Amino acid sequence: MGVVDDAVGNELAEVIAGRAGPALGEPACDALLELLTSTAAQAVPSASGAAVSLSQEGWRTATATGPLVRRVDTLQATLGEGPCHTAAAERRVVVAPDLHDEARWPHWAGAACRLGLTSTMSAPLVVGDDVVGALTLYARHPGALTDAASVMLSLFAAQAGVLVASAQAARGAERLPSRVQAALRTRDEVNVAVGLIMAQERVSRDAAFAYLTAMSQQARQPLGDMADRVVRKHESRHRGRRGTGDGHRR
Repeated sequence: MGVVDDAVGNELAEVIAGRAGPALGEPACDALLELLTSTAAQAVPSASGAAVSLSQEGWRTATATGPLVRRVDTLQATLGEGPCHTAAAERRVVVAPDLHDEARWPHWAGAACRLGLTSTMSAPLVVGDDVVGALTLYARHPGALTDAASVMLSLFAAQAGVLVASAQAARGAERLPSRVQAALRTRDEVNVAVGLIMAQERVSRDAAFAYLTAMSQQARQPLGDMADRVVRKHESRHRGRRGTGDGHRR
């Protein structure tokens, strides 16, 4: 008898890995991503600002250190070209020392120069096998972003990727069908009940799970319901011991 039925197995498999990651909700991830972007710009003194662009469902600027940087970064999505696109496509840090002479993105580079930003450096945000966006530094002077800045940018991009992955997991959990959410709760209840049986009976995890399964079959109750009974019984005993203050096992 399984913890969850096969009908929701595939849906569960897609979110288990996300639940095992950092337990951060989407608002917290967004706030941390904004802080990380600001810190990245401050860590490179020659940079005039930084921005994070995300590529899910079309490119968009998720956060930027100021209006000018946001405007220049957003132009990449509008024009369909720019360093963040190239960094994501090639999965590497892309450097443009002088946008006046940049031939890879002629429309975007010309617009960036007219707005006063003349050099840039972009690193992909890698999540597993996927690239979900890019972290880009901007500078007002040609040649301002050095190899040392590239190393720093790569470190911040790796952390930004972790935050984006955590936010995606939070959004995925919120969109789960009710039956999948119920199955996840059942899984958690069973894990808690198995742990309690292991501690009480001093047996292995497999033996505890077999014991719980046998109890559910004997009572003709679903495994999740039996797990809930075990947990509630333990909580009741614990409250009783605290109430009497005698400390003896009942």
